[in-house]
Amino acid sequence: MPRPSRKAEVLAAATACFAERGYDNTRVRHIAERSGMSEASIYRHFASLDDLATQVYSANLASYAQLIAEAVESGDGARAEICDRSADRSAERALREIVRRTISRYRSDRVSFVATLVRVPTFLPKLPAGTVYPLEIIEAVIRRAQVSGGAREGQPNLLAAVFMGALLRPFLLAELAAPGAFDLLAERKHDSVIEEAAVATVIVTR
Repeated sequence: MPRPSRKAEVLAAATACFAERGYDNTRVRHIAERSGMSEASIYRHFASLDDLATQVYSANLASYAQLIAEAVESGDGARAEICDRSADRSAERALREIVRRTISRYRSDRVSFVATLVRVPTFLPKLPAGTVYPLEIIEAVIRRAQVSGGAREGQPNLLAAVFMGALLRPFLLAELAAPGAFDLLAERKHDSVIEEAAVATVIVTR
């Protein structure tokens, strides 16, 4: 009788290692030790460390992209009319919802969040064709808001990147800061600062 696959355990162990060490400092032996498996067993499931990292990154990125899409839908960004200020308001609501759900995801699934969005791998993952990228969803929201003048002038993908930078850098600070210096897991007093700063990179106040 064939042994049950332990692929899910390997993926979980790899995600934890990438969150703790970063991709560049993770070796297959680290993943083997964390999962309680041999290195040979790891290679039975994955062709290489790059292959394993790509699968971890792809799965977590897809999950985060879905979160972004749901946030936009919740904020009516996807259905905004561009003929008046409704586009501006819906874009702002969508961006605020993205910030709130991103912070919530960090608190509910810190390991996967850090492995994918904080300790971004230096290699370029070979993601499957048709992959939906969070930045593209945000770019579409910005592009619609620009039509009515509610978003800053500039290339939409650049503004989306600036928004994401303002949103995600605090999580890097939270991971690197000395214990107690900046805690985003337990303390919610910083949430509004992050939200206002991120939204201000895109939305024009009139």
